[in-house]
Amino acid sequence: YDAGGLGARVWDACIGLSIWLSRNKARVRGHSVLELGSGVGLGGISAALAGASTVTLSDVFDSEAERREIGELGSATLLE
Repeated sequence: YDAGGLGARVWDACIGLSIWLSRNKARVRGHSVLELGSGVGLGGISAALAGASTVTLSDVFDSEAERREIGELGSATLLE
C-alpha cells in the first residue's frame, strides 16, 4: 500500500458487494447511491452498472494536485 495508500487496491468486501449488486439489480435500480471511501470506485461502478440513477463516489485526497488530476479524468464533479 506504500504510495497508493489503503484506497489503491480492491478489497475483498467490494468484490463481494459487486457480485451481490450484479445479482440484485432491483435493489439499486433507479435509486441514488453514495459510496463513502470509494478508493478505486469499484462499488460505485458496480452500482451504476446495476442501474442506479445517480452514483456519487467520495474519498480523501492526499494533495490538491491529486484532487485536480482525478477531476480531469472524466465528467467528475468534485465537491469541496
